[in-house]
Amino acid sequence: MSRIVLYKGQSQYDVLRIFIDQLAVAFSQQLCKQVCIVDWLSPDITDQLNKAFSEPCEFVFAFNGVKGDLNANNKNLYETLDVPFIAALVDHPLYHLKRLETISNNMIVTCVDRAHVTYLKERKYQQTMAFLPHGGSKWTGGNESDESKREINVLFGGAYQSSNQFYETIAAFPKYVKKILDEVIELTLWQNGISMEDALNKVFKNHDIYLEPELSKKLNLLLHLVDQFIRARRREKVLEVLAKAGIVVDVYGNGWENANWVSSMRIHPPVDFSSMLELMNKSKLVLNIGPNFSNGSHERVFSAMLNGAMAVTDNNLYFSSEFKSEEEILLYNWSDIDVLPDKVAYYLSKPDQISAIAAKGRKKAETNHTWKNRAERILEIIEVYTSMKKICYKD
Repeated sequence: MSRIVLYKGQSQYDVLRIFIDQLAVAFSQQLCKQVCIVDWLSPDITDQLNKAFSEPCEFVFAFNGVKGDLNANNKNLYETLDVPFIAALVDHPLYHLKRLETISNNMIVTCVDRAHVTYLKERKYQQTMAFLPHGGSKWTGGNESDESKREINVLFGGAYQSSNQFYETIAAFPKYVKKILDEVIELTLWQNGISMEDALNKVFKNHDIYLEPELSKKLNLLLHLVDQFIRARRREKVLEVLAKAGIVVDVYGNGWENANWVSSMRIHPPVDFSSMLELMNKSKLVLNIGPNFSNGSHERVFSAMLNGAMAVTDNNLYFSSEFKSEEEILLYNWSDIDVLPDKVAYYLSKPDQISAIAAKGRKKAETNHTWKNRAERILEIIEVYTSMKKICYKD
């Protein structure tokens, strides 16, 4: 039986490393696959690589394409071995363009947002692409089903970054470049379900201007500045409206002491991912402020559900298609963000309703959004890819 090789690399708060561990369990214990983990932070990495590729390999999987450019005898390793390499992006492809341009022809790129797949297709990247959402993770200590013992009302994990600092870079561009980026921000910032790329295309259509491909490509590279600003501004806004309404949020992350409305929040140092899962298990509501995904997932939503909390997240096309708001989840809209505090206060006053929504959310997550579900999806992607290669390259 050929093996599956999973790469572990550096990851903030150990998030992606734990994802790999849970994928390994899903493949080996639940789907009966032989798995080999290669830890790139280990001092015996050479021995691990030799062991990993000493037998036939079905495919290699790495979050964000880590080590996809690995060479052997001056040739890409995965081309030499004729092994598919899955680069599973958990961020916008904008942040990985150089890596994507230098990786093997055997690469399969997966994205956690359908809009990201479209982004790569429109830029005519040659690799096979697929949609692969996050999976949820469960704390290993067990689930606290008694709502009265959940001591945290509202939990949020994430650092504070000033949106003004990000905007300073945008403001320094020439007048009309700044104007275009400002219009993209205006279209995207307080709306659900519109990607930055769609907003940019709409701006140019409104101006009846159509750039040549090379200029368009260069302008698209500036969208990471828009993305960073929107992420920071949305995070500021949600926490601000909750704080000013007197909703106490337990926030785990750096920098929040710099927010001028911080006094009504409980600020804690950042914790690793395993500790965050334990905190979810002690929380009634877990707040997610998404990373500007218009049609994609975030693991915090699924993990909150799997750990018995009621997930609260900004709405997008993916979440609205997967869950029923106020039955399995609480979805809020950017266009009327000021009503969020009233919704949160209402549910905090109705613990039975929190329990009911959390229970339905957990059931849905256990059925559709575990790492076992994602492992099955990965095998489906590989099956399609390898089958098509056999047909298309058959003599």
